[in-house]
Amino acid sequence: MTTVTAGVVVFAGQVAGAGVVSILLADGRRTTHMPVVPSVAVGQVVVPGQQIGVVGMGPPLSLIHI
Repeated sequence: MTTVTAGVVVFAGQVAGAGVVSILLADGRRTTHMPVVPSVAVGQVVVPGQQIGVVGMGPPLSLIHI
């Protein structure tokens, strides 16, 4: 999984059994990707097209939120 935005990773871990990566954008908005097995760490700066992890399995009936 790659990110389409530049920003700083503010969360990379598990939420309710699913892997999650949240990125804080320069304008204060946040993007959240799930389910993902993170390959980035909190505090890491990411750029568009950078791999942030691999698509993982989420809990039953998991949804992707945009």
